[in-house]
Amino acid sequence: MSYFYCYDGQMMRKLQDKNIRYITRALTIDKHQKFWLYAINEEFQQALEEIKNPKI
Repeated sequence: MSYFYCYDGQMMRKLQDKNIRYITRALTIDKHQKFWLYAINEEFQQALEEIKNPKI
């Protein structure tokens, strides 16, 4: 299984709006930067593609 590390709070909220849930949230050890971990599956990939390429 592959995973996606999301360091962008806005992207996390957009994924939430599409009912994509993260596995866990955590902080990096060195910089204490917040991130959200997602499992990459078809549903996640479709939501990510819609976020990256919004239809006008």
